[in-house]
Amino acid sequence: MLAVGHGHAPRVTALLRAAREAVGDAAQPLFPTEPLGLELIIQSLDPPPSDATNYLGGVADVLEAKGRRGAVPHLAEFESAALYNDDRQL
Repeated sequence: MLAVGHGHAPRVTALLRAAREAVGDAAQPLFPTEPLGLELIIQSLDPPPSDATNYLGGVADVLEAKGRRGAVPHLAEFESAALYNDDRQL
């Protein structure tokens, strides 16, 4: 999802933009270590193109701190956008 040219890049950028607008441009994730919950509502085609765990994993990966994954300069101003450090917090 975070790779250069990924097919979902516009969705990744939109999600990161929404997260940044919701919590501001902090240098550190809003929730650095505490356990969290995430509610995700999916509306899809019949049959869906993927399963629920793939959707949840994709959203969770996008919203975590990117430092563990290496440099992602193609995300430009959204490279530092994160709600939590690690999706294991979910």
